[in-house]
Amino acid sequence: MSLLEGLIEDLRAESEDLLMVLEDLEGDEWDLLTQAAPWTVKDQVAHLAFFDDQQRLAIVDPAVFAAGAAQAFALEKSIVDVARDTYAAEEGGEVFEWFETSRADLLHSFRQCSATQRLEWFGPSMSVASAITARLMETWAHGVDITDALGRSPQATSRLRHIVRLAHRARPFAYSSHRLEMPSSPLRFELTSATGELWSEGEEDATSVVVGSALELCLVATQRRHVLDTELVCSDESAAEWLAIAQTFAGPPGPGRAPRTLG
Repeated sequence: MSLLEGLIEDLRAESEDLLMVLEDLEGDEWDLLTQAAPWTVKDQVAHLAFFDDQQRLAIVDPAVFAAGAAQAFALEKSIVDVARDTYAAEEGGEVFEWFETSRADLLHSFRQCSATQRLEWFGPSMSVASAITARLMETWAHGVDITDALGRSPQATSRLRHIVRLAHRARPFAYSSHRLEMPSSPLRFELTSATGELWSEGEEDATSVVVGSALELCLVATQRRHVLDTELVCSDESAAEWLAIAQTFAGPPGPGRAPRTLG
């Protein structure tokens, strides 16, 4: 299996896990508020479906996608808010079917891509591998919002390895989006997976190190938990500074989450 095929398979598995959660939801559960209030469970799923459709369009018709993206940037509202408002009247079951279809179509489109292909997006273009990783990260992160609202624990699978790598690669972006100068010293992660495996990321001789649970680092880097609600340990101020501004998703700095007690 190639790197690209492996990424697509992991995205498929992540998608299936979320769909299994969603398919059993009762009517009222779709309207539960998530930690990203005023977003509901339904809003979270509609967000995923909308950007799946946009990602597929960027693959199959880049010119049409680019024209639509230019129009979106000209709006006073962010495209995220526009998408949420547009589909607010949809029923939960309709949004579920939309997401199920849009994700299947996107997976099919990713399978038609070449490993060297670059895809336009709302910002810099991305490699296909980066685009797949971003969709996996978004699926997991919004899935955390949904399972939190349902009173369930976050999923901690081997697929978090992709989000760990993304968090490390996105370090320069986190600093630039906050208009801060990134330290010249490299950063290293030494993390433990849910199965007890050690995941290391970054230069071996780095003195700025974040140590702890891979799940907790992913929760912080996707801004689903406040760092104070974790047992992550930083070796110095540089590592702690990054952890306070870490962000794996595109766009302006996110508001993050208020401190809470991890369940």
